[in-house]
Amino acid sequence: MSAPFPMFIELTGRRCLVVGASTMGEVKIQSLLASGASVRVVAPSGTPLIEKWARDRKISWEKRPFHPDDLKSTFFVVAATSLQKTNESVLQEAQKRGILCSVAEVSNRCDFYLLLEWLPQVQDPYIKETLVRALSVPSAKPFAAPVLIEEFRKTEPSQTFLKLAIGNALSVVADDGVCDDIIELAQERKHGKARQLIVLALGNMKDPRAAKAAMQLLNDEVVAGHAVMALGMLKAKSSRSSLMPFLQHRRAWIRREAQKAIQRIDGSITSESVSAFDEGAKRKRLSSELRRGA
Repeated sequence: MSAPFPMFIELTGRRCLVVGASTMGEVKIQSLLASGASVRVVAPSGTPLIEKWARDRKISWEKRPFHPDDLKSTFFVVAATSLQKTNESVLQEAQKRGILCSVAEVSNRCDFYLLLEWLPQVQDPYIKETLVRALSVPSAKPFAAPVLIEEFRKTEPSQTFLKLAIGNALSVVADDGVCDDIIELAQERKHGKARQLIVLALGNMKDPRAAKAAMQLLNDEVVAGHAVMALGMLKAKSSRSSLMPFLQHRRAWIRREAQKAIQRIDGSITSESVSAFDEGAKRKRLSSELRRGA
């Protein structure tokens, strides 16, 4: 069998249909929601989690068997029932209409692999990094984080760019649901500089343990600057005294981040003035470089 061709499709706001609401369907729905799709489910019954998504209006759910008319105005369909005959019917009807279709657990019949399912299977580092970057968007919360965490753990430190890309993705999509894992990864020195972006992910957390972990990491020179940034994002008042010494840090960018973090904590800075501060620092840096060039 030839290798699958990697393909990315922008699903944000696209109407996608999942036929089936079993555990298998759960996985497919998670992947689609992580990609920003508008998900409609057709199935007579489903799992408690799918029931919850429907109640929370993350998906729409029609509790009945599949009908070919369900494919009208659908961009992409997933056949995820336990009945092969139904899955075949969905696939055939989709192909008649030229609609992309994925049949659960029959990979050679799928039009493309959903990102979260494919990521662990891909071995090529370049393709894997491309998949990771495609998941580095807020709409991938919270579904992408567990998969990305496992990928971060198993990626060797020698694969610098891939590991940094995964860390960057987690700094976007990680939330309290994976707080334990993020703290653990941030503290494991074997992950090298890739930990920096993991530490930054602590700034997304509401769990009070995140601020405590970030304060401890101020003593870790490799990630101290990013711990300063995380504490600023958290507006952790208990960290103010610990941040003060960083105003005199030998690295200019860390001094700047410490100043911004303390100002955030003190409540004397808005997002607009943070942007102005960054712009001013950028102008000073460019001016300095021009003087050196002269």
